[in-house]
Amino acid sequence: ESVSVEEVRLHERLRAAQQKHAELSARARIAAASAEEESQAVHAIRFQTTTAREHLASLSHDPVASPDDKLALAEEEEEVEMLRERLQSAKALCKAVSTERDQLLRKLYTMGYPVPDGPWGGFEFMQPMRAAPARRLKAEE
Repeated sequence: ESVSVEEVRLHERLRAAQQKHAELSARARIAAASAEEESQAVHAIRFQTTTAREHLASLSHDPVASPDDKLALAEEEEEVEMLRERLQSAKALCKAVSTERDQLLRKLYTMGYPVPDGPWGGFEFMQPMRAAPARRLKAEE
């Protein structure tokens, strides 16, 4: 049987779309893993900042604090400031990675692929898209 030129082109386009889908899926998974790592870093930094603040509060209210304690207090204040800066940096990176992940998932969705479920699927921007078929079904009933 002969294969038409149109069938060959369609097959090539399908193969290219499948390859693009695989690439985008892999990038989305990597972005999701990075976002999760950054999220964990943000939580760890928040915990460290809270602990340092509590220690600062206890030192600053101690009426018999020695000069060494006051020096330690100044060092703790510097550490809290450094942790605050790290937290802001981690939050910014987390947001950038999340944005990239969402863009990749949007590309997959607009290419006609289903939005993946799991730890890196089902983001807020997808909810109206996923809910629409269910609303249509209810309206038809």
